[in-house]
Amino acid sequence: MSVTRPESWTYVSGRVAALEGALLSADALDRLAGADSPSAAAAALADSPLRSVAAEARTPAEAAAAVEAHYSAAREGLRADCPDESFFGLIELPAVCRGLKERVREAAADSASAQSALAALASGLSAGRLREGVELLGPVLPTDRRPEAALAADLALDSARLLEALELAGRLGSQSVAAHVADEVRVRSALVAWRGRLAVSREGASAALGEWLPRLFLRGELARDLAGALWEADLPRWPGLIAGRLSPRLAGEAFGEGGAERLTGWERAAFDWLTARARELRSAAFGVERAWGYAWALAVEERNVRLALVGRLRGVEPEAIRELLWEPFCG
Repeated sequence: MSVTRPESWTYVSGRVAALEGALLSADALDRLAGADSPSAAAAALADSPLRSVAAEARTPAEAAAAVEAHYSAAREGLRADCPDESFFGLIELPAVCRGLKERVREAAADSASAQSALAALASGLSAGRLREGVELLGPVLPTDRRPEAALAADLALDSARLLEALELAGRLGSQSVAAHVADEVRVRSALVAWRGRLAVSREGASAALGEWLPRLFLRGELARDLAGALWEADLPRWPGLIAGRLSPRLAGEAFGEGGAERLTGWERAAFDWLTARARELRSAAFGVERAWGYAWALAVEERNVRLALVGRLRGVEPEAIRELLWEPFCG
């Protein structure tokens, strides 16, 4: 385990305290969601470095790429000051996983050569959870059914990402950060199990999902923790499991009867709960906890800004966007 002393995080904690002042407010996000033109979006972000991003993006693809570049640079800006490389590995993990999914889809595009292409891709990765995820796909991806191929890739690599996150957080030597990451993993894996349960129950559903979810996603700690318990339980038992392993706030009324109409609201409630927990980490004057709280804030903000900018460029109504926004870190 690579554990750094809290005082070694003093400089980066000071930087984070200053950087938090540039995070977007709930009011700015609300204005962005209602922006009807690039100039209106830029006005909503007048006090943010994102102003130029909003003003210059003319297509959804341009907006998504610009947002990703902006927040990637923000994370990279912390790297030189962080005393533990595991921290940067943890905050970059979602972007790394997204990139790997694209490479897997390219490798699996030709079903006749998918196995050899995936083997070559896996051999070029460092040993670890992501490589294991790619290796798992070899036997299942030679298929001409592209939706099923994409589903298999998502399950295996999302599982790998969550397992890798648990390991990286454990190396940081902070019980608070490890607990927050563990709860994020529970939330994300519960959402996969919930969507999987709903999909399997639909008429005409692919038999592959019922087989692949436990095989490709419910591995290791994920199988032993909340997601594994949910997958084995009937929906009426889910609120009790969620209350016991996450929070009573996310059971009961928030979960309802587990219907599809509840899923989006539950996801938002769960991530707002995680953001409230991340704010509590600011009570540490310095340490990895303070840095992780800011990294969480960046991740939530990136997701919200992408949703608002891309959504408006696609013509999505403001109210529909606002319903999907997660609560920002600064409230």
